[in-house]
Amino acid sequence: MSPALQDFVERLKNTWSNVSFSQRMFIGGLATILIAEDDHAISDLVAYNLERAGHTPLAAYDGLTALEVARRDKPELILLDQMMPGMDGHGVLRELRRDSRTQNIPVIFLTAKAQAEDRIQGLELGADDYVTKPFSPKELVLR
Repeated sequence: MSPALQDFVERLKNTWSNVSFSQRMFIGGLATILIAEDDHAISDLVAYNLERAGHTPLAAYDGLTALEVARRDKPELILLDQMMPGMDGHGVLRELRRDSRTQNIPVIFLTAKAQAEDRIQGLELGADDYVTKPFSPKELVLR
């Protein structure tokens, strides 16, 4: 690739990364969505449904990898399990909200913890939504 083309692609990437999730959806762009879930079967199910809806899923199977992927790839949305190895979802969310690179990425908890106290704690930590397992893949994609 020529230097001029490389420069153009880099400028385009930088411009696109400053466009919000809702603006991308309005424009018709695809969202990159991080699935932070230690259960591979659930992660695969969610990824399949997101791909069918035109999104690009990324997967992380533990909390530390989820943080690394979020910081590196800056997805438009993160689906975050609460109970994961390495670092639990609450720890991941705290770190995401402390980091200027990731603090504005919407996060939806996707978890088996269904008690009202769990939902309240997740939302108080800064989650944007809370979906409990079992869940409807179609409903999740629509959120």
